[in-house]
Amino acid sequence: MTTEATTRTYRGSGGSKPAPRDPNSKPSKFRGPAYILSEKVGDNEKKVTPFMVRVGTKSTPVVTLDHGEFDFAVLLHARFKANGSWSNYVVCTKKSDPKGCPVCSVFTEKPSQWFLCGTLVDRSVWVIPDGKNKGKEISNQRRLLLVTASQVDQMELIGGKIGGWRGAVFDVGRSTDQKSPRIGSNWFYSAKMTEEDMLELFEPAAAGYGLPVDQYIEPFNYEEILKPKSFEEMTKIAAAIKAEGAQELAPASSVSNEADVPF
Repeated sequence: MTTEATTRTYRGSGGSKPAPRDPNSKPSKFRGPAYILSEKVGDNEKKVTPFMVRVGTKSTPVVTLDHGEFDFAVLLHARFKANGSWSNYVVCTKKSDPKGCPVCSVFTEKPSQWFLCGTLVDRSVWVIPDGKNKGKEISNQRRLLLVTASQVDQMELIGGKIGGWRGAVFDVGRSTDQKSPRIGSNWFYSAKMTEEDMLELFEPAAAGYGLPVDQYIEPFNYEEILKPKSFEEMTKIAAAIKAEGAQELAPASSVSNEADVPF
């Protein structure tokens, strides 16, 4: 495995890792994703939720599912407010479509962001706060791991040391710094799960999700869930975002509390 992440080319619309930002350039003021990412499960579309660790969390247990290395990269317009939610994403098409990306013209203050992609199972427990399933505990949820360019070297070094990501068990922590990586700043490896272990442990979660467990413990189909939309679709999305005013910079108070701004 190479640690020369800056020269490597990955599959997907992201391509190679971008060069570091010019420290003298003006930082983006936009805080912000448009519309959800999803995968087809039977006759339904299931939302694909990116993994996030809350600021100050000391330990979030996860199991990574990719075979070998992470090798798929994507450009995303990520985490902007639309339809009353911050959980919005759209794949940027400025590299994949010769006509460019119409959404880029809307978000002039927030260019699309490059991510390296992975899949994990978040083993933390979440209690449904209201509705007909109020009080029900949910765990072992599959999540999309989005690694920023600044964290690629760290993650590829970890993946190399443990001999690949498949079945790797981690406790993930995040510092109290609001600007720390959303996927966690500390990844503490503890063990590898066998295929048999994962099939047994994640069977209830798979049944609840609607997939056979042997499919549930496979990585997301990145080509499908991160498939660039057509220029016409992107034009409609850009127009809708502009009409809603979502391209305006969000006030700092909108994102000061991450509990109010989930992925």
